[in-house]
Amino acid sequence: MNSFKDMILTRYDLPKKIDRTRAENFINYECKNEIERVWQLAFRDLREHDLSDISTDLFAKLTFSYDAVLNDKDSERIHIQNLIELARKNGFGIDELHEAGVYGKGMHIAVIDQGLQVHSKIFKENIIMHTDNISDEDSMHANAIVDVIHKIAPEAMIHFYESDYKNVVEDRLEKLEEIYEYNQCFKFDGKISVISISSGLLFDGIKQNEDQRKRAEKIIKLLEEDGCTVLSSEVFEKYFAIASPKYDEDYTKIVDWMYGEDWVTQKAETHKAVIDRKRENSILVPGGGRLYAIPGEVSYYVYCGSAAYSWSIPIVASMILLMKSKIPNISTQEFYELASECCNYTNEDWRIIDMDKMYDM
Repeated sequence: MNSFKDMILTRYDLPKKIDRTRAENFINYECKNEIERVWQLAFRDLREHDLSDISTDLFAKLTFSYDAVLNDKDSERIHIQNLIELARKNGFGIDELHEAGVYGKGMHIAVIDQGLQVHSKIFKENIIMHTDNISDEDSMHANAIVDVIHKIAPEAMIHFYESDYKNVVEDRLEKLEEIYEYNQCFKFDGKISVISISSGLLFDGIKQNEDQRKRAEKIIKLLEEDGCTVLSSEVFEKYFAIASPKYDEDYTKIVDWMYGEDWVTQKAETHKAVIDRKRENSILVPGGGRLYAIPGEVSYYVYCGSAAYSWSIPIVASMILLMKSKIPNISTQEFYELASECCNYTNEDWRIIDMDKMYDM
């Protein structure tokens, strides 16, 4: 049986003179992609697979079923259940907040995303659907996002709006306008107070016209004046980061030898400047190393090791929701400032949120 690293080395004609560390970093990154391509989303029985080339750190960044099993030899080195038990915890001081009785009761949050499989028993009772065209696709994206919110604010109601990706700019504007009109039906109780959009508000990479930009600015202003926070990737990036520098360095997508040493040096310097700026101005909210519900009628989870905006945005949106149960009109800027005052620090001096401290301020 060929190992995944053998497959990668066969595919790429690596030069003889190349920095070993950079080569290993690239091979590890491609190895991760190859594993997930071959084994797909929720691989479970890994006893017949060759894991000898996969480090414990790399394995922790993969995606696998919560009931996955390894052979006896690999089980001595890779402890899946330890990863699973850590992944069950919310972190960020949220579990301590739950112990104090803060669960988001009476709060309402909206999600705008791709199709949701609403029959999941995990959060079925907490969903209010606002769209009729429920997707039949087996995507885990929306389910994972809703599951994130449900874990952090288990007693909150989640309003789901399915986004039309064929006409995404216009559709999201209409969804925001619809949420604003919905909120006008309520004075206090029942109002949606946070909106989570796990991508750009008008979708990154798609051209918007000036009228659409003005509509976006207008509706966001109306929503926020009415006490509803809109959290998209544009807003998220102003205040938060999803991964530490170590993750970025270990899993860089850049094939260094294709561009030459000068380009690599320049890229490294630019990267360091970005990292330093992010460390100084942002709060770390990693979304990897967590369990996420997947579509289906049974309570079934996958472990997702990779950090991603898709998971970190609803984490922060849910935190803002919990804070609004104490400070109803707190803005994203004010949430960030409070989080900065009450933060903990990682080994690399990144600030990280502690919701338990924030709530006690």
